[in-house]
Amino acid sequence: MFAQARLKELAEARRLLVMQSDIHRGLIRLEIASWTGSLDGLDSVRAKIAGHPRLASLGAVLSGLLLMRYRRALVRWTFLGLMSWRLLRRFVGAKFGSPP
Repeated sequence: MFAQARLKELAEARRLLVMQSDIHRGLIRLEIASWTGSLDGLDSVRAKIAGHPRLASLGAVLSGLLLMRYRRALVRWTFLGLMSWRLLRRFVGAKFGSPP
């Protein structure tokens, strides 16, 4: 009797965990879609840099040096810059910042 009740509890807990994991997977998919949507504007920058490999190398070296020296501040400023860019695009319009 007690074993059957315990099995029912465990089955219910398992069912709830499966539902929770499905919800989390859906949230992760939404986050990925949001990030890829907000980074679509970088394709034009990448196309411009592709023709100048020295500029890309210099940018990578400078980014590495800044990251090594000012890691926490750089992460904060990068996050602030991305959030500001996102807000600016939302309030000014979706065409802002996209290539003509």
